Amino acid sequence: MELKQEKPELDTVVSQTDEYAAPKADGTQQGESEWGRYAGWSDQSDSPYVNSGGRMSKAEFYKQPALKKNRSNITACAVVAYFCAACTFIVNVVLAHNIFGMVDVCLLLGLGLGIHLGKSRVCAIILLVYAGINTIYILLIVGRFGGYLILLCGIYAVIETFKIQKAWKEYELTGRV
Repeated sequence: MELKQEKPELDTVVSQTDEYAAPKADGTQQGESEWGRYAGWSDQSDSPYVNSGGRMSKAEFYKQPALKKNRSNITACAVVAYFCAACTFIVNVVLAHNIFGMVDVCLLLGLGLGIHLGKSRVCAIILLVYAGINTIYILLIVGRFGGYLILLCGIYAVIETFKIQKAWKEYELTGRV
């Protein structure tokens, strides 16, 4: 049994063109591209950062111009961690001859490298926890607030690494940066 359309006025409504109507997509890639331009999405096929064969790798994704601010903030956090490691090395190891200060230096360098090179959320969280414990320890031992530079570095590292991971997850779902 076939269902026949009994209302011919529906055909005329659908066939009328409206300047605000979305373009017809015939299921091909071209129709999807036309719809994307209609919706305000930029066609990324011209971009040198987009892999024309399919999805980008994480390394290619991190090089996108849209993530420049996140990359620079992550780099700044890593530089602050390197600076704190250098200061710790000079003060604890060189001046105070405290060889156990090398544990702090290695920890700060390792976490800074993980944040800088790997954009690692785990390293950022560990740095934040370490900085919090360090700040509380200095406050209890010395009686004044110290270690705040590492604490600020940890906070910003957590924020920026989570932002860049959120952008990566969005790219995996939608294909757009």
